[in-house]
Amino acid sequence: MRYSVDKIENDIVLLENIKDGNKLEVDIKKIPSGIKETDILYFDGKTYVKDDEEKQKRVDKIREKMNKLRK
Repeated sequence: MRYSVDKIENDIVLLENIKDGNKLEVDIKKIPSGIKETDILYFDGKTYVKDDEEKQKRVDKIREKMNKLRK
């Protein structure tokens, strides 16, 4: 499953499931260091892994939509 990092507060990271929008609170100790809001994480059933490739795909898709709207 892939999650977007929605918010980081104190020792809790709020994740949003990319497919269904469900929210999940996770202890920050279970999240890779250096994570920031809007990052994408992949959960393999045991650990969370930062997914820079998926984040870039999402950024590119949004940029493309914005460019179409401007035309």
